Amino acid sequence: MNSGYRSYRGKLLGFLFLAILLPLLLFALISGHQARTLSYGDFVRFTEGQLTAVDDNLATFLKGVEEDAVQLAADPTVRKADASIASYLDATGPDDTILMTPSRAGGIEAEIFGLYQRFGQAHPQTAFLYLGLENGSYVQWPEGKTKGHYDPRGRPWYRQALASPDRPTRTKAYDGGAANKVIVSTVMAIRGHDGAVIGVQGVDVDLDLLTTLAEKARVGRRGFLIITEDDGTVIAHSRDPACNFQPLRAWDPVLAQAVASGAPFVQTMRDGVLYSGIIRTSPFSNWTFIGMVEDAELRESSAILGTHLVVTFLVVGLVFLLLSAGLTRTFSRPIFLLIDRLQEIGNGRFDVDIPADLRARPDELGILARAGEALRANLSDQIGKLETLNQAARLLVSTLDWQQTLEYSANIIMAVAHAERVVILLAERDESRFEVAIARGIEGLTEVAGKYAPAADRFPLAIGFSEFERLRHAPSVLKGGAAGEPGPDDGPFLRAWQAATGCPTALPLQVKNRLIGLILLDARNEDAEFVTTVARQVASSLENSRLFHDAITDGLTGLFLHRYFQMQLAREIKRSARYGSAVSLLMIDIDHFKRFNDTWGHQTGDRVLRGVARTVVKSIREVDLACRYGGEELAVILPETNLRQAGIVGEKIRRAVERESYVAEAQVTVSIGAAEAAVTAAGAAGVSGEELIRAADQCLYKAKESGRNRVVAGQEEGGPPVVAP
Repeated sequence: MNSGYRSYRGKLLGFLFLAILLPLLLFALISGHQARTLSYGDFVRFTEGQLTAVDDNLATFLKGVEEDAVQLAADPTVRKADASIASYLDATGPDDTILMTPSRAGGIEAEIFGLYQRFGQAHPQTAFLYLGLENGSYVQWPEGKTKGHYDPRGRPWYRQALASPDRPTRTKAYDGGAANKVIVSTVMAIRGHDGAVIGVQGVDVDLDLLTTLAEKARVGRRGFLIITEDDGTVIAHSRDPACNFQPLRAWDPVLAQAVASGAPFVQTMRDGVLYSGIIRTSPFSNWTFIGMVEDAELRESSAILGTHLVVTFLVVGLVFLLLSAGLTRTFSRPIFLLIDRLQEIGNGRFDVDIPADLRARPDELGILARAGEALRANLSDQIGKLETLNQAARLLVSTLDWQQTLEYSANIIMAVAHAERVVILLAERDESRFEVAIARGIEGLTEVAGKYAPAADRFPLAIGFSEFERLRHAPSVLKGGAAGEPGPDDGPFLRAWQAATGCPTALPLQVKNRLIGLILLDARNEDAEFVTTVARQVASSLENSRLFHDAITDGLTGLFLHRYFQMQLAREIKRSARYGSAVSLLMIDIDHFKRFNDTWGHQTGDRVLRGVARTVVKSIREVDLACRYGGEELAVILPETNLRQAGIVGEKIRRAVERESYVAEAQVTVSIGAAEAAVTAAGAAGVSGEELIRAADQCLYKAKESGRNRVVAGQEEGGPPVVAP
């Protein structure tokens, strides 16, 4: 071999070094940096979404408590409070305590205590209801002991309310006692019938919701949530509850300094571990929400891609060295073609593949071409997975609507796993049964009125304790045998579902080591790690959506709560004004409901209330909104429905209830009032939400006054009320 050829080969090798290996190295470094940046960006966006959701839930709850305090302070019974109410200014008793017994008192004190008792039973999270008067009188529910010489006028809550008598005031959170509960007081000045301040009304709530959200909020896989007062006192710490009601600076001075300075992001070292945190201060409560996650977790996804890049780079380098031994002049053109394509790949053109004729060569050039194509495909796949995870995270945090979250979850899992069949089962709270949340492509699982009623012989819902625990600690992916066949180690519950659905792959949905459900699917994607990562995002989103759904629905009837009803009614009235469409309201009251409770017990009354609620939901459209207005009174918002149509819907509900047999003791009937929010020619709503409720309530009163078990559909153009039957 002459020196000229060696010189040419050396130049060519030098060119190949510069054209192939150097761009690949730079691309690996840039891609590794971009992957890390993407991981941090995903963490920031996802955690900000989680903290915002927690803040919104708490704000909705605390606003409702303020409304309750205002409502109680304005209640006619409370405003009648006078000097006849007992005081404990000089109270004495055993151990210097005395038992407050307003339930045994008569007169206005007993009336107020009865009001408090009914209110507390209807609002389970209420810890205490109380009032103090200017003369030192005091009433509290529930009854309890107090130290002697108890003067409400000297208490901080009393002075705080009088400082702002025209609006509700919330005190700082305090420790509820032996149960280590977080209690928040909301107080409002009471004005007598002459307008003068006569005392202060207080509502103390037990923030179980705060503890639950702190423990279940999803911050990465191993992260945690801290909530503090505006003075830096910790009121919820999902990892270390012992820090509650301690200064944040005692737990982590660096974190406390970042919060005090208003920084949105912080990094701090705890026990030799570096943590990254997102800080958000609530504009409503002034509480600070801190989402913390290990910095190592953020580096994991970028480290995996970096490892793949390094390994691929070494493989390409080895192939390059083998090429140099058999390089000849005839290789020049294909080599330069290959160099050109690899440079495009290095610039991010993953859609440009290496020509098939180069990859088909049996020599060293073919090896290099195939390695380059493998590099392109591998990088394209890894970047595609990161983009898919990013898109899935954005989609899942974009909504807290329960049904929409289920739809998104099923669509994402089917797309990622290349599946044609999927069913999502969610564990009930007692962990002894599952319910079908959503199913796609499964014969025998059909949704009717928003519910699935699978045949018990094919699709069992009950699960044994041992199998549930086995699933809780199972691997991320459980695979059966051949398609549609169960695995040999699966329990009877999982075997039955795998056989009935033809879905051999099961993904446990776990949140903080708690099994919340299962995904069964016929996965065709063999990348189990990637599918599992997406399933974790789905589990977190489903759990957060369920928390939000529980916060706005009534536990007894499953209908939406009063506060959510008020928000939706105002929204529908604005929408009707904007588009010139009608909106109507039904107020429904169960006739003689008190008789069911007083004669046959509250359990019978509960069965009646649940049954009527189910009948109402079955009788209305999906766009209509059924709510529990209060007690035995229900409300239905009917968008794009005029008064005549509302009367027809009301009559449909009345007849459906009359036909049902909810309890054996007596027939159940309802009285219904209907009203319409008219729209003026200028497009503005004719009535406010409060006026629409009052109009429907007046029609309900007429229905009951006319003999009950009938519908009064308001008045049209000054005519008489429409009454049926």
